[in-house]
Amino acid sequence: MRASLALLCTIVFLASAPHSVRAGNARERQFIWNEANAMVLSARTADDFSQAAAAYRKLVDSGVVNGPLFHNLGTSLLQAGQHEQALSVFLRAERYSGSTWDTRRNIVLAMAGDADEKTYALPWHRYPLFWHYGMPCSVRISVAVLAFASFWIALSMLILGLRRPANMLMILSVALCLIFAYSATTSYHNEANALPILIEGGQPGAP
Repeated sequence: MRASLALLCTIVFLASAPHSVRAGNARERQFIWNEANAMVLSARTADDFSQAAAAYRKLVDSGVVNGPLFHNLGTSLLQAGQHEQALSVFLRAERYSGSTWDTRRNIVLAMAGDADEKTYALPWHRYPLFWHYGMPCSVRISVAVLAFASFWIALSMLILGLRRPANMLMILSVALCLIFAYSATTSYHNEANALPILIEGGQPGAP
């Protein structure tokens, strides 16, 4: 029972974590977003992309966090040649939007840096854990919550005498709840401890 309560507290804590923080004036945020997108489209040099990245980071500094923002910011950093920062930002994009072919490709490019990307590949552990990287953190939280609810349904079925289906549902529910709760907790911890985004060149801003 204590373990169940502890797990429920973890799930509730994760579910209450904001997926995207609203901050500042909506029109101002939209203006900065449009401005940054325009800067990327017109960028030609590494410094141009650094300035675009600095514009995107204004939104992050104001408290806005979501997958498309981090993806665009990471792409700008990648084009600016700031590979280490780009890699960190692409990983944050995965936490909010899940992994896509484009994101995985950009991660490999960021890992390769100035070297030949053909010699680089994603870490092997990402393949068996494809669901962890492929699903947004919010979706994994939802799966954990549903699995926890299914556990109590199975317990009710057990009380009613439906032993065989109840046991199967209980085992499946516990397994899914533990796996997805741990997965979401890991992502939440990594996001909460993400390093400041440092941009070389471009417009100065608070890290």
